[in-house]
Amino acid sequence: MKDFLLYKKNYLNFLSQTPTFSKVWSTWSKKIKNELQPCNGENLFNIGDKMRAIFFETNKGRDQGGVSGGGTVWECFVTWYLNLIFWNTPIIAMRMSKKFVPKVLFNCVAVTIANNTSNTESDILIFNVPNHETFKGSSAVDLNDFITQNIKNINLWIIQCKTNWNENSQVPMLWDLVYSSRTTRSNVSVGNNGFSPASLGDFRYAFVTCPTQKDLSRFKHNSVHVLRVKNLTGGNFWGTHTKPDIARSIKELPPTIYKDFLGGVSS
Repeated sequence: MKDFLLYKKNYLNFLSQTPTFSKVWSTWSKKIKNELQPCNGENLFNIGDKMRAIFFETNKGRDQGGVSGGGTVWECFVTWYLNLIFWNTPIIAMRMSKKFVPKVLFNCVAVTIANNTSNTESDILIFNVPNHETFKGSSAVDLNDFITQNIKNINLWIIQCKTNWNENSQVPMLWDLVYSSRTTRSNVSVGNNGFSPASLGDFRYAFVTCPTQKDLSRFKHNSVHVLRVKNLTGGNFWGTHTKPDIARSIKELPPTIYKDFLGGVSS
């Protein structure tokens, strides 16, 4: 697992250099350190309940948008958290970066409409690496070659991240429908270069929101934006405590995806 852990470290170093993320980290890290007293696995896991509050440490007094590049910052924060939870496992979470994400996964999630190929609203990919202890290499090409040989044993989750819920909930709903529909229309196809979600062991689409709306009591179980994401194949999550029939805490996402690797974690 040595080379795979090094790959994770290199990716997280790359993630930490994202300008908007590094800009807020000096403020967020102080809050996170306070939440990690005492420093143990349970407190780290429970950071998922507090990510929205931490986000607002650099977003005070605003309803929408937050800091410059707030959407990117939220994606980076979610990716950082997931990788720490998955640290000693063969699982990695990545933003869509060609420098690190294996090409075969881009092919699996590509959607072509009238000869125009898109990689969807796929902000974060989470996937396992079968036989990770035998992986040798350091580049996306190395990892691509390795997992292509094991594609049937890979579980891939697309995580769409948005800071705002009301204005964006229809987007993950529509993409999940596209992936789930197995459409036979001649002008729409899912997958590229011989790969598709059907090539994988499992494939899900999830939504993770902050959200930046201040009054969370406005979110009702029968609200349109809640209903839109209620039945996503990967689930609906947010950066605060679980509210039944509304959204689950982000901390519930890792054991939902790969509970076999997180057997000792409970909410």
